[in-house]
Parts: sequence; C-alpha cells; structure tokens
Amino acid sequence: MTEVTAFCADDLSWELLAQADTPHIDSLFAGGTVFTNFWAGPKCSKSRAEAMTMRLPRRDENRVGDLLGPASTYDLPVDTPALLPKLALGSASFHGKHHLCGAGENLHPLQVGWDYMTGTLHNLGPAGGNYFAFPALVDGESVAVEEYATRWVADAAIVGELRGDNLVYVSFHAPHAPYHNPPEDYGLPHAKTKLKKALRMIEAMDFEVGRVMAADPRRVFVFFSDNGASTKIGGEKGELTERGINVPCAVYGPTQGVQEQDRADLCTVRDLSATIVELTGGSLPDGLDAVSLQPALFGDAYEGNTYAYTEAWSKDIWDFGVVPPLDEMAWAIRDSRWKIIAHPAASGVGDEFYDLLNDMDEENDLLLGQLTGEQQAAYDTLKASRP
Repeated sequence: MTEVTAFCADDLSWELLAQADTPHIDSLFAGGTVFTNFWAGPKCSKSRAEAMTMRLPRRDENRVGDLLGPASTYDLPVDTPALLPKLALGSASFHGKHHLCGAGENLHPLQVGWDYMTGTLHNLGPAGGNYFAFPALVDGESVAVEEYATRWVADAAIVGELRGDNLVYVSFHAPHAPYHNPPEDYGLPHAKTKLKKALRMIEAMDFEVGRVMAADPRRVFVFFSDNGASTKIGGEKGELTERGINVPCAVYGPTQGVQEQDRADLCTVRDLSATIVELTGGSLPDGLDAVSLQPALFGDAYEGNTYAYTEAWSKDIWDFGVVPPLDEMAWAIRDSRWKIIAHPAASGVGDEFYDLLNDMDEENDLLLGQLTGEQQAAYDTLKASRP
C-alpha cells in the first residue's frame, strides 16, 4: 500500500506550463515518469467524470455531460460502486474544485466516497466568489473563505497528508479564470494581460505544489491537467485536438521506486485513476474502460493500450432534454502514429485524419486529399476500432 497525492490543475496545457516558472512541477517531471501521450477530456466536468468512474462518457453514470451548470440535474450518481475514492484503499480526501454535481448538493462529494472534503462544488467566478473570497465546503458544511484559494486548497491537502490519508486528491482551480495577480507575498511580477496573469497563477500553484510535496516527501505524487488551456488565452479547450486533450501528466515517487523516464504509452485520465487505485493497494473491478499504468512506473512489462480514445457530447447535455444518442457525440481515437477526429453525424462536417508522427500540430487533414494505401488502411483500422 502506497500513500498517493494527486494534483489536478485546471486548464493547464503543455504550452502554458512551458512558459511559466515552475521549479517544483519541473522537478516532479524531471525526476518521475512522464506520459507524453496522455489524453484528458476536452472539458472540465467530462474529464473529471471519466477520472472518477474510469469509464467512457457514454456510460450511464457519466451523464454529467460536457459542461455542468448550477441548473443541471445530471449529477455523478452517488450509488455508482466503482468510483476512484471508493476503490482506493484506506482513507481518501478531496481538496479543491469538485465540479460533478448541481449547486447546493453539499454532501455530494462525501456521498461519492470521499472521507473528507475541503473545497468548492464549482468554479470560482461571478456566481461563486473569486480566488480571494468564496463560498466553500468543509465535510459538507458551508463556510465563507477569505483566503487565497490556491493556498487554502494546499493547506487542506497538507492536513490530509499529515492525517495519514492514503489518497489526497488536490484539485486546484488554477489556472482557470477569473485571471488575476496572486497575492504579493508570492513575490511574482505584476501581470496585465490574461495570459500573463494565467502564468502568474500557475507559478503560485507551483509554490503550493512544492509545499504539499515537502509536507510528506515519502509519497507518490501524481500531476495532470483536466484539459487544455482556455480559448481566452489562446488554447483549444473544448476541442479534440492535441492542444485540447493532450495535457501534462507525470508520476513522481523516487522513494517508492517510480522510475525517471519519458514514456510514449497511449493513455487517458481513466487509466491514470486506475493506476492511482492500484498504487494505494486497491483492486480494479471488471467493466472499466481503463488500464492501470502501474507496471510502467517501475519499468515492468505490461499490456497497455493499442489506442487512446475519448469522446464528447456535441452540446451541453440539457440542450437535448433527454440523454442524447451516440451519433450526437464527437470522438477521437489515435494509435502510435495516426489519429481520427470524428464529428457528430448531424453536423455534416465529416472526419479529420492526421499523421501525428509528421504533423503533431494537426495542420494537414489527410482526408482533404487522396489517401495512400498505407493511410487508407490506417484510417479504416482506426475507424473500426472505436470502443
């Protein structure tokens, strides 16, 4: 049984991480196992639902859809048996943004399996305060917080580590909007643009990551993002492009034997959660859309994924009035070289097809020209391999 602390950043892309000064996150990536082909979902709550259930968005328990607003009645069902906090061995605590239920459902995080919860149900913003003053929950009880959110979440995570929680899940709000300059005591340069403010927010988050890691350095530390950067700062959040779903992911734990390596394994946020379960000593039931990456962390052979796959409803789920049909889903699938982005049938847009080995920026849609025999065979195989 290994104690694990998992950090989830909000809207953090590879591009943003490269521009920010993040010595603690950098050390985690430099000294751990980095998954360079890691896919999250294209939007926040969809990605988080996949992480909690380790199953695809089309599954019944994942009807939270792409976006989750205060009026939504599509919560993550509390009676779902195979949820990350329920499967992880030992006590599990959650700190930060939950984003998997409607407004006012204060007990929902505890009902889905967390033993302790300190955080918010939704984003910070006009309806939920801001990063400096906001309504929050502590184990289901409402509290009014007047502290910097990133620091407050880190403080709560440290309490969880020192309490001995086997899984401490740290779901930062940063660098999600509203964009701002962190408190002056971080010593960061003053920023004027949204992009520069987002970078300062990342740098403040990095400081807090360092504090949490220093509180109990014997742990295994997981770091990932829920999707790419917001379109407000030049990102492609909401898209099934690599800039929308291929996000930073690393696992660090030298005291536990996690190797320093870069790996090109095809993996998703579902697989990462399955890995966390096994690291804590928990067991994975049948029926998950996930493969544990635990052997890869220690350099052992394992049967990984032949493909990476994710999908998303084409609209917010409440726009349909009913659970939408599968042909209203956009989806993406890739192997070690080729990738299809499939748009909903009703959109009339058709598929996109890319050679990621030679076109990682997805600038040349091969379907706009004549496919070679090799390309056609690869396209047909991928198209037929959708789960």
